[in-house]
Amino acid sequence: MKIKLIFGHRRESYDGQYAPEVLDAWDECCLEENYEGFAESLEKQKSSNCFASVAVVTLSVSNKDILAALYPKN
Repeated sequence: MKIKLIFGHRRESYDGQYAPEVLDAWDECCLEENYEGFAESLEKQKSSNCFASVAVVTLSVSNKDILAALYPKN
């Protein structure tokens, strides 16, 4: 499964004040059904004055690993 994460890094008063944070997360199914919603979320974060930088990072996670996290006793 591919997951698109919208990361932001807040404007800082000094270096290291804030760590990058995940602002939104969308998996493949959500993107197929509502790509416009993802684009709107990304634009909303980019236009915010709170963040010095906003970017999309795509992660790949195996379904097996996801199921193992959901059902650890199996």
